[in-house]
Amino acid sequence: MIINIDKGLIKYVLKNKLENDTNLIRSINNFLKISDEKQHLVIIDSVLIDFLLQTFNTKLDASSLNELNNLKLREPAANKIYLRSFPLHVNVTANESIKENEIKVIDNSYYNTGKIFEVNIYSLCKYNFLGNNVTILSENDKDVKFYSQIGIKYLIENFQHFIANDFIVDPGYGGNIENSIRTSIQNRQKTLVICDTDKKSVNHPIKSKSTLDKAISAYNEYKHDNFIYLISLDAHEKENLIPVSWLKEVNKHTTNCVNTSGLEQCSFNDRLLYLDFKKGLTKKKYDEDMLIKEYFDPAISNLEIDLDELSEEDFIFSKIANNDWDKWAIKILNSKKLSDFPGYLRSNIDNIGIHVACWLVGGRRDTSQAKRYIVS
Repeated sequence: MIINIDKGLIKYVLKNKLENDTNLIRSINNFLKISDEKQHLVIIDSVLIDFLLQTFNTKLDASSLNELNNLKLREPAANKIYLRSFPLHVNVTANESIKENEIKVIDNSYYNTGKIFEVNIYSLCKYNFLGNNVTILSENDKDVKFYSQIGIKYLIENFQHFIANDFIVDPGYGGNIENSIRTSIQNRQKTLVICDTDKKSVNHPIKSKSTLDKAISAYNEYKHDNFIYLISLDAHEKENLIPVSWLKEVNKHTTNCVNTSGLEQCSFNDRLLYLDFKKGLTKKKYDEDMLIKEYFDPAISNLEIDLDELSEEDFIFSKIANNDWDKWAIKILNSKKLSDFPGYLRSNIDNIGIHVACWLVGGRRDTSQAKRYIVS
């Protein structure tokens, strides 16, 4: 994650004469240890770095002093760019209204849906309060691997000097996602939850007791005072995030895309976001659901599909995905750039990419000790 330490610490230390406060010194050491070990991307203003070097020069660990000097070498403008480039970050503050080991979540003024997790400097007395324990939680482990791969590619393609840190994969397995979220919070995990909508058209409501509905319920319970954030796809499932034509490239012998390839090429290709890739769309299903009918009618008309010639069990748009989909998807992600994704998918890809990147970023490759962790 991205962790910023507030310059207000200077005034707080001087006002309260805390130059010899052992808990504060321990907190600063832990903060700099997190940076040195590349647990998170740590941001400190150059003015604060100078103050810490001058005030605590004989009191901080040697490794902490060395890390402060490393951070001082970073170009001054970079810190503001980092904070404004990502929707989520942690802000370490001397605000006494935030109790030790508690979290206050506030809006990020640079992003409509962004959040800032504010914590008191003394919470860092415990190394694990911010160090380690980063979790990505989704419906199953294959989903996490897919989403994390997008986040890592986002970092590599947009911030080549950043590293992606290791993390915990936490599958929620459908009906258990509420319990998974609660367990993660109880274990003080920094938890990013990613869910698909499971909707069959953009206008369908989220189903009661669906995975997303349960995830939202648990998220609303914890979102004001925990390291947790939820993003949902603007799509039926993660399978909808890979273009049909790319699937055909890696699965030439088994992919039978009745009308689906044409849908990708027409002006209504955004309908692919909610087409059930596992089941396809039969005429029977189309006739039974008015919202599906209204949503797909413009595309059916554009492609000049004659519904009168189809039986109830015939596909208007054939199914695409099967049990090998995850293997194909990772192969595609390894061979494509995120900028290669077509326009109708970019908002989803960028949304996943930037939020996962917020969670996985572990620092910069600007010291000899920097390590790079990539999901296997």
